[in-house]
Amino acid sequence: MNTQERPTVDPISNSDEVLSSRSGNFYGKSNSSIIAERLIRPADHNELLREFRSGDAQVRDVAQFTLNERTAVMSAGRLIFERGADINRVLGQDRYTIDSINKANGNFRETIESRDAQVQSSAGWNFTVNATGFLRAGLPWARQLDDAMDRYLRTSTDGQAFGGLDRLVDGRTEDGSIRALWSDFSKKDPLTMAWYLSERSQYSENYQTELHQGSLVEAKRRASSLINEFASQYNLPAAHLNRAQLQLREAKFSAYDHLIGGIDAGDGTLGDYQTMTLRVETKAGGSISRPAPTNDPIGVTSHELFHASSTQSKDVSGMYRVGLRAGDQGLDANEGMTELLNKLSLGRVTPTDAGRYQFHDVDRGRPVKDAAYPSQVRSMFILMKNDPPAFATLFRAYYGDVLDVQRVADALEKFNHNMSHM
Repeated sequence: MNTQERPTVDPISNSDEVLSSRSGNFYGKSNSSIIAERLIRPADHNELLREFRSGDAQVRDVAQFTLNERTAVMSAGRLIFERGADINRVLGQDRYTIDSINKANGNFRETIESRDAQVQSSAGWNFTVNATGFLRAGLPWARQLDDAMDRYLRTSTDGQAFGGLDRLVDGRTEDGSIRALWSDFSKKDPLTMAWYLSERSQYSENYQTELHQGSLVEAKRRASSLINEFASQYNLPAAHLNRAQLQLREAKFSAYDHLIGGIDAGDGTLGDYQTMTLRVETKAGGSISRPAPTNDPIGVTSHELFHASSTQSKDVSGMYRVGLRAGDQGLDANEGMTELLNKLSLGRVTPTDAGRYQFHDVDRGRPVKDAAYPSQVRSMFILMKNDPPAFATLFRAYYGDVLDVQRVADALEKFNHNMSHM
């Protein structure tokens, strides 16, 4: 498991923190003074919790629903399609739900039409296979989609094509054409599409939660204990400690959306955390029809939880801050601190008889040679052992307590010095 993180091009975009198994170092050395200056900018550290609790944070799915939007669309769909309520009476002047339906369809079309690396190469095929699985399970929102697709095919081909979802995956239609069909269907029947997307999103979140809830609970317990221990040892102020613990406690799994990477499409990612959401996820191998869960669910989940606990909202310039990362700067130091805390919380840093330390990961319950950010983790560990004041400065900055730009810059330089000798 060689874990690396993909860098972000746009420093103020709502971009993802990605724990990845791909080899190689994607980062150059960052300017320590620039990072330190960015980390000390004023920010509303409570914004994230307020937004998450209000339901206005994204659940991280292809529709880009917030929790409130997903709930509104899901409720409307159930009233109309399951209970036979009049569409005009349900939607009427409900601008919020109508706008949520339109937003979901627009985001879906943008993704299904995209050839971006973040979208699966066989997105049309995979989306349809996924839908047929829900159809076989007898889920009403999948049956509605199947019926609507059958009507769409009959109408658009003058009766020459029919069969609903199965017609799209019978081998006669290539992925590009399937994508185009879904895009047009989304325009013709936005309500059915949005209802399906909302139910699919909720179902996938429930799936991931059921699969890894035990790992989530245990990872939170261990992370909370370590954060408390280090906060006391390195004098993290109570306000920052409390915020970190609240964010850790409220973090939950995101929707498990294969279209945007929820199931590993071969890019090597193991887990993910999206800024400003408190949503984490683990990835899977295998295929869309037969996913294979990660071999180290607690290790992956714990890593992403440390990201969630250290997110510091946006500063006055609109730049997102996560731990020691500000925009696209500070990736090495941030991953070094995050994975070191992860390993320490899980007991994966152990002394040897030779007076050295061994770092390891876990594969199917067995210790294996460490490969998760090895240079970054060792560089941060050396700093912790050899220069506790510098490590304390970075740990406090990781949780939003930056008192002095020069001290942070100097500590980052020491970390970079260690990195250069790896």
